[in-house]
Amino acid sequence: MNLNKHNIFQTTSKMKWFVVLILFINSCSPDLSKIKPPEDISNLAQITVRNLKAHYKIDSKLRIEIVAPLMYKYTISDNKVEFPNGVDIKFYDENFNITTSLTCKNAINYPAKNLWKFSDNVVLKSITGGELKTQELFFDQKNKKIYSVKFVEVTDADGTIIRGKGGFEANYNFSVYEFKNVDGMINIDKSGI
Repeated sequence: MNLNKHNIFQTTSKMKWFVVLILFINSCSPDLSKIKPPEDISNLAQITVRNLKAHYKIDSKLRIEIVAPLMYKYTISDNKVEFPNGVDIKFYDENFNITTSLTCKNAINYPAKNLWKFSDNVVLKSITGGELKTQELFFDQKNKKIYSVKFVEVTDADGTIIRGKGGFEANYNFSVYEFKNVDGMINIDKSGI
């Protein structure tokens, strides 16, 4: 008699799982129009890197260091590299001295165009003490120039402030530049007057 009780409990347990399985299968919709297709994979990043620290060398010497909390590389749709949480870039001379640094909250590199776009609180500092601030900055690697069409403020080491309300353009090492729609304050050394 104990044997029959055991078989009844075992059968009852199997029946419960069978009922759950039937309910699960019936809850799935046979209407294929209600099923969402997968996302277009051409818009998805093919490579994701967290806590990136990259070094670029020329002639075996460190020239650029890029540090970013997050990087996405897209190769199917746009062939771009995106840094949505910001980037910190340092440029070095041949003696491993930092010549320029750049920080921003968002950056995109377009390798096929040799173009970088920096945006959202962009700060570019030079070894001479100059500092540039803007909301958008482009670096054209092919033509070796830096430019912006947005408001730009440059503060020199002596405190001189120049504002380009219509943007500016400079060579890549920021030694020669031109502002558009300029205003600002210039400090004059009165001791020589």
